[in-house]
Amino acid sequence: MLDRLRRLHRFQSPDAQRLAILFAVVYFAQGMWSLPNQTLTMTLKERGMSAGQVATFFSFSVIPWLIKPAYGLLSDCVPLFGRRRRSYLLLTSALAAGAGLAMGLAAPHSYWWLVGLFTVMGLGLAFTDVLVDALMVENGKPRGLTGAFQAVQWGAIYTAAVLVGELGGFLAERRSLRAAFVVAALFPLISFGMTLFVV
Repeated sequence: MLDRLRRLHRFQSPDAQRLAILFAVVYFAQGMWSLPNQTLTMTLKERGMSAGQVATFFSFSVIPWLIKPAYGLLSDCVPLFGRRRRSYLLLTSALAAGAGLAMGLAAPHSYWWLVGLFTVMGLGLAFTDVLVDALMVENGKPRGLTGAFQAVQWGAIYTAAVLVGELGGFLAERRSLRAAFVVAALFPLISFGMTLFVV
């Protein structure tokens, strides 16, 4: 019975446990990126924006997710400070957190300023996604944990999606756009801290 339970717990080494937590945090952060969407949509409409302008807003913000292969090429071919993963992870996590906090803590922004910051936040998270997937493959293959690491990632992003639905609706009802951005920015900030100690 104990042997069977041990097989279910795939992350036996402290190293594997730290990596699994990092992967969960980064994927949870990606899921939380859409937390402000409901509040943002309502706020933009209340500011007098047309449905077309709201659609344009979200069209721009999704561009970083469409060019993800470029991030892998960049990190593989152009090491930053002698590292291919860690330095980029620190930079992109800080970028996503900084953009989210700028939207949440600064004065109300214009339409294009919000488009730019939300897109930059998406860029940081999309780049981080690519880097973490590369880390997952590099560390998962030798340990035989690629599938287990992937399960942790997808579990984290689906958990975030459920939370986004609940918390996003709550924040949208109260028009708490700043709070939505700050909460969404906290998780890339945690990713930054995890990268310092895990990668």
